[in-house]
Amino acid sequence: MSFPSSIQDFWTQAQARGLFPLAIARNSKAPIGDGWNVWTHPIPHPGAGSVGLRCGDGGLSGFDCDTANPDSAAKLLAAFRAVLGANVPVRWGRKPRFLIPFFLVDAPVQGRTFSFPDGEKLQIMGGQFVAFGPHKDTGQPYEWENWDSEWPRITTAQLQHILSEVPLRAGTSLRFSAEHETASAEELQYVKPQNMDEWQAGRDAAMRYLGMLKHELMGKTEGRGSTIFALVGVLKFAELNGLCTRAEIEDAITSAGQSLDEGLGGRTLGEEISRHDQLPVLRGNLIMQAIMSRRTMLQGLADAQTAPSLVARTGFEISLEDNTDELPWLLYQRILCGEVHFFTGHSGAGKSTVVTDLAVSYLTGRSWCDAEIEKTNGHVLWIAAEDDYGTERRVRHLLKQEPNARELAARFHLIRGISEPMAFEQQCVAQTQAMAAMNMRVDLIVLDTWGASGLCFADNDTESVLKAMFILKNTARRTGAAEIVTDHLPMGNEDAWQKGNGAKSGNSGFVYRITSNRQDDVSIDCGKARGAPKAKSYVGKIISEHYGKDVKGRTTTVNVFKREIAVPTQQKEQGASMRLAAMLPGVTGGSMDALRAGSMVTFESVAAAVGHGVKGEAPGYIVNKDAALKMFEKDGMTALLNAGYLRTMHGCPFLAVYAPQNGVKQSLTIPWAIELPTTQMGMPWA
Repeated sequence: MSFPSSIQDFWTQAQARGLFPLAIARNSKAPIGDGWNVWTHPIPHPGAGSVGLRCGDGGLSGFDCDTANPDSAAKLLAAFRAVLGANVPVRWGRKPRFLIPFFLVDAPVQGRTFSFPDGEKLQIMGGQFVAFGPHKDTGQPYEWENWDSEWPRITTAQLQHILSEVPLRAGTSLRFSAEHETASAEELQYVKPQNMDEWQAGRDAAMRYLGMLKHELMGKTEGRGSTIFALVGVLKFAELNGLCTRAEIEDAITSAGQSLDEGLGGRTLGEEISRHDQLPVLRGNLIMQAIMSRRTMLQGLADAQTAPSLVARTGFEISLEDNTDELPWLLYQRILCGEVHFFTGHSGAGKSTVVTDLAVSYLTGRSWCDAEIEKTNGHVLWIAAEDDYGTERRVRHLLKQEPNARELAARFHLIRGISEPMAFEQQCVAQTQAMAAMNMRVDLIVLDTWGASGLCFADNDTESVLKAMFILKNTARRTGAAEIVTDHLPMGNEDAWQKGNGAKSGNSGFVYRITSNRQDDVSIDCGKARGAPKAKSYVGKIISEHYGKDVKGRTTTVNVFKREIAVPTQQKEQGASMRLAAMLPGVTGGSMDALRAGSMVTFESVAAAVGHGVKGEAPGYIVNKDAALKMFEKDGMTALLNAGYLRTMHGCPFLAVYAPQNGVKQSLTIPWAIELPTTQMGMPWA
């Protein structure tokens, strides 16, 4: 990869390498835009005069050797190359000054400044550094050596070794600089407001600090001196540049109910203000940042109109050429990857059992609730916040029934409990990343259950629920796995139901409701679907199956979910009509007493009593409604009514029965040869 020749090329290459580029205003080292240090993605600005790289992302930092002595700089560079390698990347700005980028792999990046004996400085970069474009002072472009080489990745211990070894090899020494936060005269002149817009930005920031000073001192009787000293230290720059006055500072203190003449530790509160007259201005306070932010914004806006350096696009546009016409399904139109899904129900409804059935179906590749498995050979990460032994026994029992049980068991991973709920996201992400390094792709994460996880202790508090949902959604997005959460429905707590479950449902993908009755019948109902039509309801049973024997020889069982396969309507009608046709040849005669008692009788035998209820064609038989329900059950009876084989009678609690058209008598056919006895042989009972 050749070194980029334009700002656009450098931006593209930086992103491709996993770096975080920043648009830097022309004639400046400051990024365009507020809050760049907490942005979640790079924001390209067409008015960029150069490009910076944000430190901290992926552990990026750098050794910034700010020495103007060519001999000292050469010795230091040679020492760095001796320690880090001859092909270490080097960025040149205002030569002989140089910067060597590196990644800190085991700790957060923190900026620090060290001093050499001659007063020159070495900085560990903690904010951002300009990497491409013209230098703000010289106008000459930044240069790179070994841009394409791998940037050093070091630990904290190695960093300490480098900081001691490099000065030793260069024949110098380092000491930690306590003056690195002090703004130089050059910096103060550079950040001074240059127009009314910048002055107003600084004035607004100063007024916020004055309000903060008043708020902090309201009702305070201790620590007032340190509060005044800290905030007035920031306001010192504003006072020097006419952004606020000493009178306004004093008024903020007195309006908070404090007296400037009140003594405190030998000094009055008024003297705490005066102490700053002898102290320098600290570098990088928020008032200075407000002025620079306004300057870079206006500069970037002007340059974007006259000479744009980046393509005028955000990077978030929807491409019409994208032919990805399907969502990232795990189970087609049932479970999405990268989303949080809920299986809710009252305690004991069978949520964990149903989700176990789903997980095992995914592992085996079998469809679940008519949904095909879209990903194969992935892994399941089950976080058992409760009932880990029950889940383990159930999964073991189901997998043992498969021919490749050991292979499937190696793809199911059970984590027992959550010891630190607040670290749930980091733990899950780190676990899936470690498994990915072992060629184990995690497709499904199950959290069983919401209540026992410790992520939220107040289902009736929308804020608490939303915070927990934010953690879960971040986990699903960062891992790319489908995340299923089992959740108890509140018993009699309507407030929690309205608030908590509303917040969950609004931020989740699919929501399934699990209900059961005393006969262990289970219904799975889709309450909300994202990106797909709502799934129809499915029914099944929770049944106990033999698991094994304990140490005393007693039989143990495990509960599993068995889905009932729905019979198509046409098949129901055919089955019911065949049953009816088989019953009719045995019906002979009858009476009203027999009809009321539940028997099917011929119409002729009771026509005198019920014939008035028949409209049109006379039926062949009559049956009691309750008796018909027992004979054919609800689905069968409904099918016969729809087919017209059963018809209601006017003014009678009976049903008219008509013989199915295809229900004709047939001779019995035996598909194997038999030897019939002859009259000479006689019968065995004769």
